[in-house]
Amino acid sequence: MIDVQILLQAQSRATEQAVLDYFGRLRLPIARLGPSSSSLRHSPNQGIPILMIENGAWHDGEATLRHLREAWGDGAGLVLFNAPNQMTQRIAAWEQGIDCYLPGPVDPRELQAVVERLSQRLCQLREEASPSAVIEGYWSLDREAMSLVHLASSDELLQTPLTGTEMLLLQALMEQPGEVRSRQMICGLLGPGGDPMDTRRLDCLVSRLRSKVMKQMGCKLPLQSYRNLGYAFNGKVRC
Repeated sequence: MIDVQILLQAQSRATEQAVLDYFGRLRLPIARLGPSSSSLRHSPNQGIPILMIENGAWHDGEATLRHLREAWGDGAGLVLFNAPNQMTQRIAAWEQGIDCYLPGPVDPRELQAVVERLSQRLCQLREEASPSAVIEGYWSLDREAMSLVHLASSDELLQTPLTGTEMLLLQALMEQPGEVRSRQMICGLLGPGGDPMDTRRLDCLVSRLRSKVMKQMGCKLPLQSYRNLGYAFNGKVRC
C-alpha cells in the first residue's frame, strides 16, 4: 500500500488550527510545517506528499512553488488555497506547477475532497509506473476489430477491445511515436463535440485506458504524460 503524506503550510494560525482540527476529526494524518520553506527543498523519502499551501505563507511563493515542482516531480501534489480569484495570479500558479488552485475563503471540506482525489490519482500513477509492469514488444491498432494489439517479446499476442474515442486517441499518438501531442490538439480530435479546452475529459480517458490495458493485457501502456505539455506514445509501433 502506498503511503500518502498530507502536509499543511498555513499563513494564519486560525486557518492552520481549523484545518488541523477538521482533518484530525476525520482521523486523516496531517503534518504542520513551520514558517520556513527550507525544509521542503527535497522530496520526502517515502510515500506520496500532498502539500496544501495557504496563499501568502511564503514571501517567495512563486519561486518556492517552481522549485518544489522541479525537486518533487509529478509524483507530488501541490494545492494552493485561500488564493486571490484573479486571472493573472491563477495563470502564474498553473505555470509553477500547481495541481489545484482554490480561491478563498476555502472550507476544510473542500480541501479534504481535493486531497482525496489527488491521492487516488497519484497512487494510480505510482502503480502504473512500476517497472515490474513493463513488457517489451510491439504495439499496433486493428482498426477493423477496433482493438489494441501487443506482440510481446515472447511472441505472445495480446489484444484488448477499444471504444471509438480510445481508438481516436491512440491513432493520434501512435502516428508519431515519441512525439508529444498537446492536450488541446488531442481534444479537438476526439470525435463530434470534441472541445479543445475540455482537457479533464481527456485526462479521465487516458486514466481509464491505462487501467483497462493493465487489467486485460497485464502490461503497462507506454502512454506518457508530460506536465503542461500533453501526451506521447513511447512504445514501439508496428504498422
